[in-house]
Amino acid sequence: MNSDPSQPEAFVADALEREIARHESGQFEALGCEYDTVECEILPFHAGAEQTLGLAFRFWDSWVDSSNHEWQYYPGIKKDDWPRLASVVIAALRAHQLPNDPVVLASFGAQPPSRLWMFFRRLFGAT
Repeated sequence: MNSDPSQPEAFVADALEREIARHESGQFEALGCEYDTVECEILPFHAGAEQTLGLAFRFWDSWVDSSNHEWQYYPGIKKDDWPRLASVVIAALRAHQLPNDPVVLASFGAQPPSRLWMFFRRLFGAT
């Protein structure tokens, strides 16, 4: 486990592994409990990993959203698919690359950074 936010991909991967454990133990109401903290912790350190981290956060946010809405709104992704897809995202984060899973890429693939994300990057001095 990497608790060092200066290694953002590993830091997010570790958080997603804890989410898998929550999901598999039925603690759906706890999904996302670390999201905001993790996002804030890595902001100053994420330069160079925008694509992989952006995909990971879009995936994570969607997982939480799906759990909050009785596993709806994500065509082709069922309740039991989320932990497997999280494992794909985790492996890609640890390899410092985008995942090659077609479901992950089609649903959460590369998007330009949001204006809010760019604002926080400037605020915290990340380049």
